[in-house]
Amino acid sequence: MRLMRLNREKEAVSATVAGTDDKKKEAPTRLLYGYQSFLVYRVIAVAIIFVFNVAWLIWAKVQYGIVRNIGTIQRGDCDAIENLNTRLHVVINVLTTIVLAASTTFMILAYSPSRLEIDAAHAHHKWLSTGSIGFRNLKYISREKVLIYVILVLSSVPLHLFANSAIFTTMSANGYRWAVVSEQFVLDQQGRQPIVSTTVMPAEELKSFRDVQSSVSGYARLSNQRCVETYSNVYQNEYRTVLVVTPNIRNDESFRNVSQIFSHGLSYAADNANSWICGQQEQQAANTTSQQRCDITPTNALSVLDIANFSDWKIFERTVLFCLSEPQETPCSIKYSGVIVGLLIIFTFTTLASMATILILAWKSTNKSLVCPGDAAESFLRDEDPTTMGMCLASWMNVRKLWKSPSSGKMFKAPQYRVWKGTGPYKWLCLTLIALLIVLFGLAFIAATLITARNSGREVKFFSNFGKLNHNLRPISRGSTQGELLAVAATSNVPQLVLACFWLIYQGLVSCSAYARDTARFTDDGQRLMVSKPDGEQRELWFPSLQLG
Repeated sequence: MRLMRLNREKEAVSATVAGTDDKKKEAPTRLLYGYQSFLVYRVIAVAIIFVFNVAWLIWAKVQYGIVRNIGTIQRGDCDAIENLNTRLHVVINVLTTIVLAASTTFMILAYSPSRLEIDAAHAHHKWLSTGSIGFRNLKYISREKVLIYVILVLSSVPLHLFANSAIFTTMSANGYRWAVVSEQFVLDQQGRQPIVSTTVMPAEELKSFRDVQSSVSGYARLSNQRCVETYSNVYQNEYRTVLVVTPNIRNDESFRNVSQIFSHGLSYAADNANSWICGQQEQQAANTTSQQRCDITPTNALSVLDIANFSDWKIFERTVLFCLSEPQETPCSIKYSGVIVGLLIIFTFTTLASMATILILAWKSTNKSLVCPGDAAESFLRDEDPTTMGMCLASWMNVRKLWKSPSSGKMFKAPQYRVWKGTGPYKWLCLTLIALLIVLFGLAFIAATLITARNSGREVKFFSNFGKLNHNLRPISRGSTQGELLAVAATSNVPQLVLACFWLIYQGLVSCSAYARDTARFTDDGQRLMVSKPDGEQRELWFPSLQLG
């Protein structure tokens, strides 16, 4: 009875990996099944995305036009543009994720060794890995697979760096006119009274203020606080021309029936653009020291103006009553970069061509790659390797020890390893170091922000103004050439590339742990291992596969 039970267990172990030997058991008759169909579906998905990108770029050039490789998709209210931008970036990230996931799948296929390559490595007492990506196998797999593996790795880098910058929003932050005027200037919208300026004003500029006076009815009235908070940001895009209204001069009969302009100027998006709020002309502000400069923000306005309440705001020694501001139409727009979209198309095609090549090579080759531990177990059960014969299910932790002292056979003992020991300590160390670098970089960035804000006397609000441009943000590039745009896009997306490396390592660790658990279930419970091309009662790789996603 004991002999019969041992024979049944032996047959069960063979069937769990290699499949049943019953000739009458019908194998799948489909042309594509198992892992092959999974690969083909991903090639088709990337091909559809490639065609979609090409078609979209052609349609965008015809529909929206393009100037200097920049096209405008839509102009309008900033909130509406931001909502559209969010939806478009969701689509971009979904498509990019599909391409990168497919690329990772074929990187695993290219990195996976064949049985001949494993036997050659075993002959030199070297072990290879299956079902993951890394660098160890590159020395032992074919040159074609190494080349495709490297191309897939390199082609995924631009997708991480530039995909999110293919479409971007812009805002109008052009120069605007400001003037400190009397109440009578605002009331005399018909222009019946003469305009008197306390400063020298050319006739053409005087005429432009007459036009402003006639259109005051369309201006928005802002309180002192709203006026200061709005215009303290030199990149604000809600309003343009602003009239700072002050009381009439009541002790001078000659100015009682005239519209007065006490001071005026033009402001452009620059460091000293909002110096007029403190009562400084731009030329005067440029010549002041850093201690005297009007470095005003919405959070430090009261302290910079040296007032207790915004009702006490004075400009050029005149008390401010309120502001009238000209609303700006269509201040925001969403644009696309023809160069970046073209680069994405090129690298998507490179990924697609590499995927198709490795798929054709895998299809035609008689020496199939072993893409998961189940494939390797099946191969070694069907055809033992003389180098590893008698080592049974040796792990990477004892394979070197067994190779140093070979024997005709050893009794397999299943020690109780934890799942996290399914991979080596170096990968865990690498993952930990990258995670620490990410955390340290984030903490250093926050610390630098707090220190800079403290030294400048500004208050930091991380979330209330998140994503809003203000003059405290110094642009990396002041130009608008394609080279500068690519440099800014690449620089701003470097953290995403680091996170992608972190994710790949983490994914590899999870895959190894899952394979280790699968192998443990196979040895302890007799559960069938997963294989890439299941036959009979064999288990198929997960779909979507955790290891291959």
